[in-house]
Amino acid sequence: MSSHPQKPRVLPPDQWAHRRGEPRTFAAAWVAYLFGGVAIALLGVGTMGLVATDVYRAAARLMIAITFVAIWIFWPMLRLSQERPRRVVSAFAADFLLVVIPSWAIVWPQTLAWMAAWPPEVCLGLSLLLTAWSALVAAVLTWYFGRGPIDEDPAPSRWIMMVAFVLIACIGPTLSIASGAYADKSVAIDLFGMSSPVGGAMQLVADQSAAGAAASMTKEHWVFVLSLLAGSLLTWGLAVFAAREEA
Repeated sequence: MSSHPQKPRVLPPDQWAHRRGEPRTFAAAWVAYLFGGVAIALLGVGTMGLVATDVYRAAARLMIAITFVAIWIFWPMLRLSQERPRRVVSAFAADFLLVVIPSWAIVWPQTLAWMAAWPPEVCLGLSLLLTAWSALVAAVLTWYFGRGPIDEDPAPSRWIMMVAFVLIACIGPTLSIASGAYADKSVAIDLFGMSSPVGGAMQLVADQSAAGAAASMTKEHWVFVLSLLAGSLLTWGLAVFAAREEA
């Protein structure tokens, strides 16, 4: 028997170590992002004392924009830079809850008179819109990571998926500005703007003080939001049905 002590086995570094802490790591990053967004939005309205409601509303709109950017860009960017989840359906279902619930906590306080004083129906519509886009992100990620063998990275490349998210966010507002639809007050809804996560959110919380309201939801807005929500949930259901998971 050899008297020489055995050398300890050195394991290679785990390139996906940052993925092992899920969902806690993602939850911490998400909450930190939202709090950072709130802090950035409030920097422009003063650090002491109360501010006028109309001044605060500008900060509230910025908070909503930051939240929707996080949902449509930050969340998929983070997931597309990480290891493919072994339990695809449960991973993105957990993500969905971690994204939506804290985001609702930013939206609903804006109904208070000493905050943005938005009508409850506007915050309800905004919450449903937020939920719809979040469900669509979960659906796309479930579809992307749930296809093919679990030990192979799916096609197309991850950077192509990320470019697609960015294009969806930008094309609608670009067409809205180019066509002048964003400035046309004679129409009840700007469909170009509503086709983008941030553009749609900004349309729902647009200043309506000239019409005697802080913000408003038209019938056309409700139809769009509810249709998007139904379509997103259906798409996610189909992605879940087709997803492959590791046993």
